[in-house]
Amino acid sequence: MKSWASVEIPKLNNSLNLPPISLTNSKTLKKEVVAKKDVYRMYVCGITPYDATHLGHAATYLTLI
Repeated sequence: MKSWASVEIPKLNNSLNLPPISLTNSKTLKKEVVAKKDVYRMYVCGITPYDATHLGHAATYLTLI
């Protein structure tokens, strides 16, 4: 499988007051603040139409609030 070409990530205006990013730790089930960085990267499993289905496909459509 070939990966995508690199993507340019635009810089945000430093005057923006953005809230910290929090993610739920799946081991402790507690929300944790992510350390502040210039760039964040995330992998998300999505639909794989050329292979067998798996539970990760359902996660594309489900969310807990």
